[in-house]
Order: sequence, then structure tokens, then C-alpha cells
Amino acid sequence: IRWNPAKPDHQIETRVKYDPDGTIRANDPGFDGHLNDVLNLNLQWLKNNRKGVLTAALEWWRAKRPLPPGRIEREIQERTSGNGELQPYSQVAVWWLKRRGPQ
Repeated sequence: IRWNPAKPDHQIETRVKYDPDGTIRANDPGFDGHLNDVLNLNLQWLKNNRKGVLTAALEWWRAKRPLPPGRIEREIQERTSGNGELQPYSQVAVWWLKRRGPQ
């Protein structure tokens, strides 16, 4: 595939976006094809799992409003740090939180 999610310097999080139904997309048509045809990342069960994470992130955000300064950044840090093990689909929530902007 053109961009490898296992290589941090490929910055996959800047190359993909998620639809509310959990579909993963890329602006680059070739990479979008890889997401669908090579990696099969839009199988219904994967989309459902991503949709669940997106919904949970939205509910967290709504419940915590108004957010104190730095709260989104701390939440992102909690979801991306650790001993090398991330929660399943954590990058979906991080992607969504980054679009909420700094608080």
C-alpha cells in the first residue's frame, strides 16, 4: 500500500477521515482504493466498531462541556500514550477530538 499505518512518518492520521457511519476514507483516490480493496477496512463490522467509538467520543464531549482548558489535549494524550497498547479504534476518537480544536 502507498501509505503504511505502521510507519509513523507516513502520518496516516492526516491522510484519512471518518464518516459518521464509521466509513474510513482518504482524499488520495489510490490510497482510498487501498483502504477498501487491499485492507478491506470498510467491512460492515469494522464500520460499526468505528461508529461506536465516534459516538462515544461525541457523548464524552457533550457531557464534559464546557471543557476546561487543555482537556481535549489530555484526552488525546490518554488515548495515545501508554505501554504500546492502545484501546481498539482509539485513533478514530483521536481523529475526532483533534477536529474539535484546542480547548
